[in-house]
Amino acid sequence: MQNGLRNLFLIFALLFVSLAKAELGYYEDHLPNLVASPAAFRTRDVFFLPEEGGFLSSTELSFDFKKSAFSDANKTTSKELSASVFETLNYALRDNFLLGGGFGFLSGKTEDMKASGKETFSLSGMKDPLLSLLYRAVDQKEAPYFLDLQILFNPSVGQSLYSNALRGGHKLEGVLSCGQVLWNFEYKFSFFGIYYALAKVQDGDVIVNQNPSYALGASTLLQYDFDRDFSMDMGFGISVPRKVQNQNDLDYEKPLYAFVFDVGPSYQFSDFFSSSLKFKASYEQGDMRRSPNIYKYTTTSYGLMANLNYAF
Repeated sequence: MQNGLRNLFLIFALLFVSLAKAELGYYEDHLPNLVASPAAFRTRDVFFLPEEGGFLSSTELSFDFKKSAFSDANKTTSKELSASVFETLNYALRDNFLLGGGFGFLSGKTEDMKASGKETFSLSGMKDPLLSLLYRAVDQKEAPYFLDLQILFNPSVGQSLYSNALRGGHKLEGVLSCGQVLWNFEYKFSFFGIYYALAKVQDGDVIVNQNPSYALGASTLLQYDFDRDFSMDMGFGISVPRKVQNQNDLDYEKPLYAFVFDVGPSYQFSDFFSSSLKFKASYEQGDMRRSPNIYKYTTTSYGLMANLNYAF
């Protein structure tokens, strides 16, 4: 499996490097099928950025169902049903530099089926806020591709309790994205690394420290324009998620790999307002240690995600 992951990352890297060799007559007027040109970018487009002094508001509504199954003797399972909303507001300091901030809420519940019976926990509260910076290092006006650098920071504002959606620790993410607009197509490859700082969380009746951890991954996003207003989006990603382990405990949860997939339409209602609706799914497999035993687990999730984008 590790060899397979390395091969997938290598494929992403080769595709990324090959962009530099592309030669496009992109700005020639005789291209009849060019729908999403940089001069005509609108809020639903993959590489849209507001002009200097402009704002972009993005509202995300998500409904998710997640199920985990464990290989312990009791065949423990866990189910989670949740709904969330997250609002992000971005401001263009320059045409190629975007500053953003966001906040959101989550409501749901978790059911754990164990040998001792079913346990139900509330999973509701405020989500950690978001601060972000995006810099467009290369624009397709000057080169045959786009290159974006982004930093995202989620400061923790509380402990991760079963009755609260807060994570309990700071999260820092760096993203490198590159892609092109090709007639009716837009595509983007992204590589990311995430650092999770020391977190204070509730484990039973006590507060414990979780060790710092990190995650790595890559993803691709494709958009196809049927006409000027209607398009179809599809995304796929692979990652090695964070290892969760308490500071003074040998027990841990160690994901080996995770896949994510989403697909759905987007529609441009006006030059400044658009929306999308996507079906999303994910699959994760890993190991879990509950002293003195180590178990396998798999987690699958499905959901719907709606986005509203408004520029002003």
